[in-house]
Amino acid sequence: EYVPLCASSDVNSHVCAAPGGNGTQGSPFQYIQDGVNDAFPGDTIYVFNGTYSECVMIKYPLKQLDLIGESRENVIIDGGGSGDVVHVSADNV
Repeated sequence: EYVPLCASSDVNSHVCAAPGGNGTQGSPFQYIQDGVNDAFPGDTIYVFNGTYSECVMIKYPLKQLDLIGESRENVIIDGGGSGDVVHVSADNV
């Protein structure tokens, strides 16, 4: 099962969560990481309800991003016990 998520800014808009998707609303990405990788500084990534089995890495050069879930109770990022679920790797963070 794939769960839609979306990134948007004033300039562009992405939706994230189907295999082979390109980040548009009609063809969303499958993973939050794909949305992070495709986002521009200042974008907001909206994560729709569902369970995401992944670890999200935000690396240098650091992008200023907002990750916002559709609901606090129903958006789950499950790293499978493999470490940090969301890892930010950059200086001065």
